[in-house]
Amino acid sequence: MASEAEKALARRYFKAYEHGDVDAVMKFIAPNYTLYPGGGARPMSADERKQDEAAFFSAFSDIKVAVEDQIAEGQKVANRVTMHCTHTGEYQGVPATGKRVTITYMDIARVKAGKITEEWVEFDLMSILKQINPGKERHPQHVTTTKGNAVTKPSERTLGRLVEGSLPGRTDASESSAHE
Repeated sequence: MASEAEKALARRYFKAYEHGDVDAVMKFIAPNYTLYPGGGARPMSADERKQDEAAFFSAFSDIKVAVEDQIAEGQKVANRVTMHCTHTGEYQGVPATGKRVTITYMDIARVKAGKITEEWVEFDLMSILKQINPGKERHPQHVTTTKGNAVTKPSERTLGRLVEGSLPGRTDASESSAHE
């Protein structure tokens, strides 16, 4: 039944975002915590994570969270999460728009002694940028975390297709064979 306890802790952790308070979220994080963000960014400590969450809460408010799916085994809990929030402050260089935004992400959390000690997170930053600034998304190689970590640097051809929304389901045989 240990996995059920970890799943319940993860649900409380995500619900804490609805308070819009960094400390409400950080109470679930162990002092020796490490976050492994997606896109090749370097890992973050608990202190760096706190700064990152402060930047998030300064950009988004009226947060509602739904844990759509959970799978747990041992100390790890995999979560599929949907967050709805309002863009009320500057985010990635985009001034507040007042728009409602939907953020979906996958999260794997390792729980030890009632605290999250490690976390792996994947989310679609381009989707967020398209929602708050349609048609003016910054290319991913220019997007950085609050600590200045490069997130990704795809090729110019891939960038153009990514911004156009044509990357999924590609049929260009020469490009497909180049990646195999």
